[in-house]
Amino acid sequence: MSNDRKIAPPKHGPMKGVGDKAKDFKSAIKRLFKELNSFKISIFISLTLAALGAVLSIISPNKLKDLTNEISKGLIINTKNMETLNKEMQKNMESDITVDGVTITSEDQMGYIMTMKGLSKDSKQEEVYAKMDKLPDNIKKVIEPKMNTNNIKKITLFLVCIYVLSALFTYIEQIIMTIVSNKFAQNLRNKISLKINKLPLKYFDKHKSGDILSRVTNDVDTIAQTMNHSLATLVSSITLFIGSIIMMFVTNWIMAITAIVSSLIGFFFMAKVLSKSQKHFIARQKYLGDLNGHIEEIYSGLNVVKVYNAKEEVDKKFDEYNNKLFEANRKSQFLSGLMMPMMGFIGNLGYVAVCIVGALLTMNDMISFGVIVAFILYVRLFTSPYHK
Repeated sequence: MSNDRKIAPPKHGPMKGVGDKAKDFKSAIKRLFKELNSFKISIFISLTLAALGAVLSIISPNKLKDLTNEISKGLIINTKNMETLNKEMQKNMESDITVDGVTITSEDQMGYIMTMKGLSKDSKQEEVYAKMDKLPDNIKKVIEPKMNTNNIKKITLFLVCIYVLSALFTYIEQIIMTIVSNKFAQNLRNKISLKINKLPLKYFDKHKSGDILSRVTNDVDTIAQTMNHSLATLVSSITLFIGSIIMMFVTNWIMAITAIVSSLIGFFFMAKVLSKSQKHFIARQKYLGDLNGHIEEIYSGLNVVKVYNAKEEVDKKFDEYNNKLFEANRKSQFLSGLMMPMMGFIGNLGYVAVCIVGALLTMNDMISFGVIVAFILYVRLFTSPYHK
């Protein structure tokens, strides 16, 4: 076997490079599903659990909104009852009135008017609270901050159940997908081993052994990892994405548009980065196969290299492959490293927009404070599929 043949990169054959795309993508997908047929029950259970976990995550912000509103009621004056009291007093101050199940006498009404005299809608909360202690007891019962502990306990218990179930579903789903992906990789390696043993010798003359080994090890591991992390994640991400959009519009359409538009600005830049980084990841896999093939062939044919005094040429080829792999790695890792900062920026931009618009709507009594809390979580859920 000549030295040229030993160190030359593969130029033809069905296994030209790891980064090559499938010639028939549809057929490749059909074959993949056929191979996964024996795991279909486990995969179905895993995907169902992933979807259920996502649904529970979508429900939780609205319940957290209710919890926040209930707690807020125990921290601020009951303005609704105060407005009702003022209206009833304007109708008839000389007789007793009933507000929220509490009877208020004309004497109590007069005490209320005298105590609150001088206050207006623009008065600070501190001034209102300072006069609360001087009010008659019956009026205090009506307008003082009151926290419904029973409702708070019920909502809290419901939220705990949601979070526990969501975590449990995710945990079981990950265990199932880990088992499925590893068994699939094991079966795939066995089939590749049988296939290799049946190949004619001329096939190995035309292809680098290192490239073949890279396919059996690196590529199979890549498929297994992709199945383990991407299949269930795809289902949960789609569920989170669509579900969070629906729930945002159900809760408040103005806030929904604010959250979506602010997030889409960041998604545009992220899509640009993804389109640039994909080619570098493909090149990295290709150069990794070339480098592995070159190293394996040189070490297995070291005597031939020495006989033909090809050390300088071999080192030059190694440096070439190594430099190409280094550049592909550097560029792919740099661009992929931009993803987390960009996603952090998208999330923070969404939080800021939601807080500003939410504060304006709250000041105009269009939404409660709990809605802002819910939308902060919805922004996180809306952008979470892009973190995965």
